Amino acid sequence: MDKIDLVKIDIEGSEYPVLSNCSFWKKADKMIIEFHDNFKKQMGYDETNFFTLITDAGFKFDKVFGEGQVYVYYFSKELSE
Repeated sequence: MDKIDLVKIDIEGSEYPVLSNCSFWKKADKMIIEFHDNFKKQMGYDETNFFTLITDAGFKFDKVFGEGQVYVYYFSKELSE
């Protein structure tokens, strides 16, 4: 698979460990990731680790939705207009 249009990730706090141990998602143009604030301490990472991993792969942060402890982040390799 050479290109992926969209990757959606909702894996209950395991986002960083999964993304840091595989590379398929780096072929995507866009990603939607649900991030659980309450899991980050348990899993041993924070937003800095999470955002650095994604931006180092060429993605730009575009939008965030949510409140409380659950947020949905939208990343893209080309920002929407």
